This record gives sequence, structure tokens and C-alpha cells, in this order.
Amino acid sequence: LPSKRDVATISNVIMQVSTAMQTLDTAVKAFNGQDFNQLATDAATLKTVLTQGTQQIMATDAISAQDAITLQSSLSPVQTLGTSLVTDITAKKAQVQQAGLCTIVQQQTADIGSSASGLISATVQKVPANLQAVATQLTSGFTSELNDLSASFAPGNCTNA
Repeated sequence: LPSKRDVATISNVIMQVSTAMQTLDTAVKAFNGQDFNQLATDAATLKTVLTQGTQQIMATDAISAQDAITLQSSLSPVQTLGTSLVTDITAKKAQVQQAGLCTIVQQQTADIGSSASGLISATVQKVPANLQAVATQLTSGFTSELNDLSASFAPGNCTNA
């Protein structure tokens, strides 16, 4: 039988990711093309939270179908936050280009996307086998949004001023 501790660990990771995403989104919204330090710090923090969260989730046992359904409700706000973050970063593309930060933003968004993908994969592996396809489908939109975001800042799509 799955332990409630394992569900609590996954739930806690989801909350930490949510907080880190909100913090980064706040920095993105405040970015005026000048001071990139806060943005860089918050992006690095999100990547770290995702990476550490992956390790924490990998150390847990599988969870029950009921627990997976319970966790799904806490994932919806994170997916909404992710969409908002992607939208807000995309809206700052002109400032990123003006500041000559295309390559940095492309790399950071790629790193975050890779780390998020690792976290999602680790989480899906803890879900009962009969629910893994559904779990993957529910999270694939977020992963593709991050990949598209990174691509939009890649050479050819983002030109430093």
C-alpha cells in the first residue's frame, strides 16, 4: 500500500514548484529590459526546485489511483501558472531582444523545460500503470508550451539588438 508520506512529498513538490513559478512570473512581469539579475536568479531557483523535486519524487513509492486523482486537482493551478508564465515571457520578447538576452533566455527556458519534463516523468512513473497515459496526456500541454517558448527565443526567432 502506498504511504501517505509519498503523496505528501509529491504534493509538497507541486507547491514548491508553484511558488517558484509565481516568483519567476512576478520578475518577468517587472522586467523592463534593464536589470536581468532578478530574472536570472528566479529562473535558476525554478530549475533547482524542479530538479530537487524530481529527486524527491523518485525516492517515493508508487501512489494509489485515488491519490493520483487527488493530486490532479493540485496540478491544475500549476498548469495555469505555467501558461501564464509562458505568456508573460513571450510578451517580454522585445525587451529581451533589446537587452541582447535572446541566447540566455532561450537556454534558461530550455533548461526549465528539461527539468520540468524530468519532474513530470518522475511523477507519472509513480501513478498506477493504468493511469499513466492519462497523466502523460494531462501534462504534455505544459511540456510543449515550454518547448515552444524556448524555440521562440532561439537563433532565427529572436534577434539581439
